[in-house]
Amino acid sequence: MYREEPETRSDLKVFGFFAFIAVAIPVCALFLPVRPPGESLGDWFQRSGSVMTVLCLVLDLKVFALYGRLFPSGFVDKGFDEFKAKYLPIYKGLTILLLSLTAVGTVIWGYGDLLVPI
Repeated sequence: MYREEPETRSDLKVFGFFAFIAVAIPVCALFLPVRPPGESLGDWFQRSGSVMTVLCLVLDLKVFALYGRLFPSGFVDKGFDEFKAKYLPIYKGLTILLLSLTAVGTVIWGYGDLLVPI
């Protein structure tokens, strides 16, 4: 096992947790009765998009950390080739997922009040 694999696994768990939270916040804003009095459902849903987008920006830091491990600048230890072969497809998938989540969060943030019928 490559020496940075445990830290990478830990970062992937954190990524999964925050990605779940980023998706759950707009869903909860739509279906749970937790909005303040006088706030319309559309406005509340729109605000959830901003939280989703900010969480996606935080997730970008975790993906950037994984990039630094996959493409180090210098010599590497034994086991790096197996590590890179294992985690490079995961990295590529996470970048696509993160781009999609950020785009969805931005659309909700900008047009959430128009997407939800009154």
